[in-house]
Amino acid sequence: MSVEIHTITFDGDLRLFELQALSIDQLLDHSQITKYRIIINDQNEMHIRETISSFIDRYISVALRRKIEILSSSKYLTAGMDGWKDQQYLKLFSVADSVAKWVVVLDSKNHFVKHTTINDFFQSNKAKTYFCDPPTSQLPWLHKSLAFFHVSNFQLLTMPTVTPYTMKPSLVRLMINAIRTDPRIHDKQNIFSSPSLEGVSEFFLYYAFLLKLGSIDDYYHASPRLCETLYTVWPQDRGIVKRYLSAVASGEYHVFGLHRKRLPQLSADERQMISNIWKVLRLPLPASYYLEFTK
Repeated sequence: MSVEIHTITFDGDLRLFELQALSIDQLLDHSQITKYRIIINDQNEMHIRETISSFIDRYISVALRRKIEILSSSKYLTAGMDGWKDQQYLKLFSVADSVAKWVVVLDSKNHFVKHTTINDFFQSNKAKTYFCDPPTSQLPWLHKSLAFFHVSNFQLLTMPTVTPYTMKPSLVRLMINAIRTDPRIHDKQNIFSSPSLEGVSEFFLYYAFLLKLGSIDDYYHASPRLCETLYTVWPQDRGIVKRYLSAVASGEYHVFGLHRKRLPQLSADERQMISNIWKVLRLPLPASYYLEFTK
């Protein structure tokens, strides 16, 4: 089974990206992946490319280096004013542009925190996923994504909208083709500029398409989450944060997500707990370097 890892990064996420690359090299059995694709979504692309290439040459093993592909976001779209929205579309176009059977999609905030194999992402030849009650703030994205594909068989719980997310390229290509040939889409080259797709999200759109096909059970297996994440504003309760970090430290999760905008909010105790989690990695710089917020 061929599997690729795709990630998107930009200037503000570079330090977290470095952490991700180190974790893939040291904790993931990357002999099982065919490609590690890094997409640069930043107007200062040349500087970012040089920085990433220098880091990879210095700190990443030859074995993983041979599988790394660095691409510009311009291969897939013309950058707009909203980098966050562009990043959503980039994930879909990148996955569609893959010959692998599966792609594990990451954000720069994701890194491995214990020894992992690709098999940890699958069960019975199906990709692991989980189902959750979407936050109220995400309901407009969900409803608009379901509406685009005229889906009415929504059953309250949805597949996640966060990374890591394992996607099937053949299904993403089928979805993009369905969107491109839809009569509501007038600009076939820039399909996501269409008003009919305003307010959708990439993973909800994929989920809606799977519902339309009735194919979720054919390709996905409900399983416990592989990742715990500290987002920009969630959770705020220090007790919950400590519980999350303790669970990551105990080995409950394979992947830890740490949003860069969370970094300035971390308490001294939380920073120490995260530093301890990272002791499993051979970091070339002190943990404080990766915990520093950069704009």
